[in-house]
Amino acid sequence: IGLLTDSLFVVPDTINPIYQKPLYQFSSFINKRDFYRRKLFYAADIFELSPFFFDVSHGLSGYPGSIMMYGAGPSSVSVLVNGINYNDYSSIPFDFNRLQTEYIDSAEIIPLPRGFLYGMQNTISTINFIGKDFLSAAPYSRIKYYEGPYGEAFVDGMFNFIVFNRFILFIDITNKKVDTRYLNSDYSQWNGRFQLKYFLNNNFNLISGYEYSNTNTGANGGIDVLNMTIDESGFFEALYSEISSPVVFPALRYNTFGHTVFLRTLGSFGSYAFTDATIYYRFNRHELNGDLNSSGYLDNLYKNKITGVSLKQDIKYKFINFKVLGNFESAEITRYEGFSNNRTYTSSNMNRLGIGGIASASLFNSLVHPSLFYKISREKISETLEYSGYGGDINITPGKNYKIYTGYSKFENNRLSDKNIKNFQAGLSYNSYNFQTNLNYFSREGVHFYGIDTILKTNSADLYPADIQGLSLSLNVLISKILLEGKIDYYREANKDNTDILPTSYIAGGVYYKDSLFNGNLDLKTGFNVSWYGKRNLNLSPQYFYLYQGNTAGPDMILNFTLSGEIQERAIIFFLWENLLDRKYFIVPFYPMPPRGIRFGVSWELFN
Repeated sequence: IGLLTDSLFVVPDTINPIYQKPLYQFSSFINKRDFYRRKLFYAADIFELSPFFFDVSHGLSGYPGSIMMYGAGPSSVSVLVNGINYNDYSSIPFDFNRLQTEYIDSAEIIPLPRGFLYGMQNTISTINFIGKDFLSAAPYSRIKYYEGPYGEAFVDGMFNFIVFNRFILFIDITNKKVDTRYLNSDYSQWNGRFQLKYFLNNNFNLISGYEYSNTNTGANGGIDVLNMTIDESGFFEALYSEISSPVVFPALRYNTFGHTVFLRTLGSFGSYAFTDATIYYRFNRHELNGDLNSSGYLDNLYKNKITGVSLKQDIKYKFINFKVLGNFESAEITRYEGFSNNRTYTSSNMNRLGIGGIASASLFNSLVHPSLFYKISREKISETLEYSGYGGDINITPGKNYKIYTGYSKFENNRLSDKNIKNFQAGLSYNSYNFQTNLNYFSREGVHFYGIDTILKTNSADLYPADIQGLSLSLNVLISKILLEGKIDYYREANKDNTDILPTSYIAGGVYYKDSLFNGNLDLKTGFNVSWYGKRNLNLSPQYFYLYQGNTAGPDMILNFTLSGEIQERAIIFFLWENLLDRKYFIVPFYPMPPRGIRFGVSWELFN
């Protein structure tokens, strides 16, 4: 993405590479230099220290993962990759296990007031993963491998090289597997990405590509606490008994398959105009099947075929900037649901159209950047629904190291067009070489659908009140060779009975020793990090309430030890000792989080 990417590239004189631009220049960005040295076992780990981010983890590596942003459930988060919608029509919450972490160059978090603008739906928040796109003077390759508890193993191989005078080929292959922890909790995954970039001329670059994903997951539904044997050692000792604890679904499997082909055009016309247009086709298949004992053999199949077009056009005239956003998708959705001897079949076609515009200005020597934006969307299945939204924001840079942001938006929920959501955010940040801090506040009024996973039914996609406020403080301080980094999130909800398991407060951070050793050949970072989960509501039904002896979870504190060393800026060796205190806890009832365990691995740039 030009200035925002730190991918290495060396540009021959005869080639003019064009790189994608961020969706919004004042978004929050996390680049690979930040997350390569932190825990990164699936794509959502990138946001661990981001304000108002919470990982709704099931505690099983590979199990479909979901996140919350700005206090909103997974169904209210639009996930984009290179500006293209990746949310699935069959299972709206995006499974971050299906995204290749090594392909990611940086991640963009859109400010809350703009969250509804960029995706296909009017979701509350939006994140955008920006993939690697670079030139290198010599062929580039990178391999990452790590191991973890319960037979977890991961390997990724990446290659980037010039195949002809104006063609750059990029390949990334990923394989991961996890053995059984509890009954029916194993996981396997294959991912691939093949991309060819063609430098047509100095104004246009073309990118074509193919993506592949295949996962096989034991969908055990968590621990069957109603049939769990609880002795004098207590509830959590029984919950963590990996051999004797029964699971809800001993034989249920969740398999996914998907592939995508796309053609993208990047056009640059000096400082006056920039074009980013993509046409794509995506196929997704989800299978949920297995013996449910007395209920019979469940055999659910969900398929969707999506053809889409995305356009982002920037036009600049003097100090005024205009941005046009256009998205269209046509989907064919097929569902087989029920048991093997009695399945129901439904098929539907859905068309979605979203058109938005942003007008912004650069004033007072680029110190003040006000913007106004508007979006109108249409969705057609059996009838046509129309919903819209509008807002404005302003970004001020009063000094070299300071930034002030404030914004407001109001938009219609795409599922309930008569319900409006109102978002407000304000923030102040300071950034220098050895001290960075961010203070952010948001408020939201309205309703939203929660839904951890609409296929696995681990939590229903119900409607929840969304009146909520949040305050977040992030800090990154380097004093001599001691690094302190972390965040504190606090939420205040109008509805205290909300069951979306969001803790009232959440702390993530660490204290590290950083130094350059052996004449600069080793960059060392080692220390302790902590995750602290405040109290969270569960709203358990009476039979679960009796067994668990409560209706809330937490607070819980998890302490980890981490060590990473970067050797000659080519290889990174890392070691993680998780849950040092062996805390027994859960985030999603009743999926036990990992006990004490060790992960270690290496990533290495080879043959460059």
